[in-house]
Amino acid sequence: MNKPIYHITPEKGWMNDPNGLVEYNGVYHVFYQADPEHLINENIGWGHKISSDLLHWEECQPALLPDQSYDRDGCFTGSAVIKDDKMYLLYTGHVNQESGYIETQNLAVSKDGIHFEKYDGNPVIKNPPADTTMRFRDPKIWEKNGNYYAVIGGETEDKCGKVVYYRSRDLQEYTYCGVFADSDGSIGNMWECPNFAEVNGHEALILSPQGVKPEGNKFLNLHQSGYFLGKMDYQTGIFHRDSKFDLLDYGFDFYAPQIMQDEKNNRCLMIAWLDMWESNMPEQENHWAGMMSIPRV
Repeated sequence: MNKPIYHITPEKGWMNDPNGLVEYNGVYHVFYQADPEHLINENIGWGHKISSDLLHWEECQPALLPDQSYDRDGCFTGSAVIKDDKMYLLYTGHVNQESGYIETQNLAVSKDGIHFEKYDGNPVIKNPPADTTMRFRDPKIWEKNGNYYAVIGGETEDKCGKVVYYRSRDLQEYTYCGVFADSDGSIGNMWECPNFAEVNGHEALILSPQGVKPEGNKFLNLHQSGYFLGKMDYQTGIFHRDSKFDLLDYGFDFYAPQIMQDEKNNRCLMIAWLDMWESNMPEQENHWAGMMSIPRV
């Protein structure tokens, strides 16, 4: 099977969720969930590619490997932000236990966008808030008026999807701010990969809920990716939704989209994983699995 030319694919092995989309010193960076030694997500770290035009991509060394006590079973999905000319990655560390697993949020930093060091004070967010299960992952961070905000996907004890959020001044200490958005159970039981986007004067909460029931000709895919439109009130800390949950894409292989505010070109870009959990991946016969969508404005 020939690889696509303009889509990001792994050199070999497994690829899933896009991570850490960011522009840094004139170069676009795309990180992703990667296991180059296996055709399934067995030992997940962060792969890394860079581009000057979003069409031609150069492979970099892995950015994160699961090599610490708090991420030994996976460096799961996260995001990137630039502060004081350094690149910071905020990601979920995954640790399996006999009773389930533990998911914490952790920090890594780079002076050149290629070589990363994990923060000595990890985890920076150790425990999920009250009424949130151990399913607590995929932080998306952004800066607003000198503060840094991170939304994290979760699930209530009643198995309803939710997004919680935190605030930080320095990316190292985080204050829990409350529930950013939640569900009565009609929009799935786990809200993965939340993103917050500002687009043409609108604000959107993007997420990938699992367990959504079909509704007419909508939500027919195995798992969904969609959005709420609304407005964030940074004074009260409330995201006011003014639309119902709607799909970003009707395709059956479209999951975990992440956005990047491309300030250089005054646009918002989105890349998604063009595969789906629990689905057939015929490219595995050629020793690779998974690819990314072409960037969308």
